[in-house]
Amino acid sequence: MDLQALIDELEEIVESASKVPFANKCMIDREEVWSVIEQIRLHYPEELKQAQWVKKERERIINEANQEADAIIETANQQVVQMVNETEIVRIAKLKADELVKEADLEAVEIKHKAEVAAAAHYDEVKDRADQYKLNAQKYADGLLATADGAVNSAREVLHNAYAQINASYQETETLLDKIASSRQIINSAKE
Repeated sequence: MDLQALIDELEEIVESASKVPFANKCMIDREEVWSVIEQIRLHYPEELKQAQWVKKERERIINEANQEADAIIETANQQVVQMVNETEIVRIAKLKADELVKEADLEAVEIKHKAEVAAAAHYDEVKDRADQYKLNAQKYADGLLATADGAVNSAREVLHNAYAQINASYQETETLLDKIASSRQIINSAKE
């Protein structure tokens, strides 16, 4: 006997049951109903069991994907905070470098003036020293700016990688959802 016939039989038992007076209830033979239910369980289609397994598996995979995405986002957030802190350090270093360059410029002007006043013979030597101070300060500032640039590029790469991981997890979840939808169609076709 197929599943539909068993369901029809169960409906027939309920329809033909004796009605309880003054109530919207009826009396049925419990053993007869249990017998039909047991037969329904025996004829329960394998596809429905598989569909239930697929549904549970889908929920498990989605939960895992959500947890993984949350972990990636948390890691990315921590890295962004770290990079912001590093950017703040770079900003402070740049300010310090600018201050050093200004001080070097002032010192160079002062040294230059003293050299001019003191003796023309020593002018070239003093000018070279002043220029060297300025060059060293500029190199220091350039080094700090290069470090800042590297930190910013590193931050971009980390964010790009985090985005790529989240996108890959999303694609895997989409693929799984497509497979689940396909399985549902197969199950629905089998029912018909």
